[in-house]
Amino acid sequence: DLMGKSIYDIVDSASYEKIKEKDKILSKENILKPRYNTYTINGITIECEEIGVKLKDTYKDLYLFILRDIKYRKEYENMIVKLKQKEEDEKLKNQFFTNISHEFRTPINIILGTMQVVNKKIEKNNLEMDSLKKYGKYIKQNSYRLLRLANNLIDISKMDIGAYELRCSNQNIVNIIEEITLSVADYTKNNKINLIFDTSDEEIITYCDADKIERIMLNLLSNAIKYTPQNGFITVDITRDESNI
Repeated sequence: DLMGKSIYDIVDSASYEKIKEKDKILSKENILKPRYNTYTINGITIECEEIGVKLKDTYKDLYLFILRDIKYRKEYENMIVKLKQKEEDEKLKNQFFTNISHEFRTPINIILGTMQVVNKKIEKNNLEMDSLKKYGKYIKQNSYRLLRLANNLIDISKMDIGAYELRCSNQNIVNIIEEITLSVADYTKNNKINLIFDTSDEEIITYCDADKIERIMLNLLSNAIKYTPQNGFITVDITRDESNI
């Protein structure tokens, strides 16, 4: 039913302008190099790859356009991109679980090692109160560390399903950060690392989730301790301007 009709009768106005543009190109060149375009032909919009060529006739120039529908090729290319992204996601997920497994092993080994020492001292009836407090402190610290790791995993799951919530209130953020920094002071001292806390303000009231701020700081401090050599420095410095702390 299209035979005998002018191409201008079956394409929309936008496609008509594109064809006029090709006319100008082919009036100067004999071949239109392959390119991608979108045409609406007889009410149907298609993504296509197009090429064009000018043919010399005895009386006038003839133009031959070939349009190839690339819908399925595009779908295939998108599928390949999604597949590669999924593979990358799987690699990241496996790497994450490998890392988190190592994070769990460290405090578990410390707790088990401490319990072995305690049990040996009990057997030899050589457990002093100071030693008991020291070993109890190690167990407590690493139990909290395990709890923090478990909470992080739970929070990641909550984020994936959009159920992660902040519980904010007006808090002195200087006090929050100072307390969490001082809580690792003994640990840094034992590892011969210098820990410095400094602030330009003694009190900054901020609308925040104190628990999340503590956990953020503890993660930062844990990484700092892990990668700071002996006799190195970790500095926690609080400053503020009109809109940021």
